[in-house]
Order: sequence, then structure tokens, then C-alpha cells
Amino acid sequence: MLSDPQSVIINTSTIALPAISRGSDASLYRTMDTTWGEVKFTVSHQYKARNRVSARVDITKFVTSVTSNVLSVPVSASAYIVLDRLVDYTSDTDSAYLLKAVANWLLAGTNAAKIAAGET
Repeated sequence: MLSDPQSVIINTSTIALPAISRGSDASLYRTMDTTWGEVKFTVSHQYKARNRVSARVDITKFVTSVTSNVLSVPVSASAYIVLDRLVDYTSDTDSAYLLKAVANWLLAGTNAAKIAAGET
């Protein structure tokens, strides 16, 4: 089981997320942040014919409506990574290398900004 709390860095803000739900197949960490609103971090596993592991960050915050300066409207976004593998043919070590390869690519240069803007 992962340690409690977990933390994520959004832009330059390190956000500590205490666990609010922990189980054998999923854990949910959540907090309220003054800049990012509600921040949730979920780690989950599905063990079937193929094993799937995911890590997901969700944010929900209120912003001023573009049609009215008075109303606040909720907006949300999420980012996640999924590892999908046949456990008999892919080792934990090789799987970790794959996850790190995606993370390293996202962190290299402006790749994260490019795909966020719709480049392929």
C-alpha cells in the first residue's frame, strides 16, 4: 500500500493528498486547494486476464461564467496513465520501465503542452 499522504505537483504547487479511501484494489486521496479546487488522486488495479494499473489526477474548481460575471460554474479536468499487461509475459521491472518511458517523454521539452493543445 502506498504511503499516506501522497502528493502531486501541479504547475509549481506541491499538493499533499491524504487518503480518504483505501482498499486492496484502489486508493483515493483528496484535498481542497485554494488554486486548483478539489484535487483527487486515484490509484487502482484490475486483475483479470490482463492486469491494468492506473494512476489518475482529477481537479474540479469553480470559475466565473463567460456569460455572466456573477455566476460561478464548475469545471473539471483529469489526467491519467494506464499500464495494461499480460502478467505472465511482462515483468514488474519491464512494466515500470514502460511507465517511466511515458513519464520521461511527457517531461521532455514541451511535449505535455503540445499534446494538451491537440498535437499528435
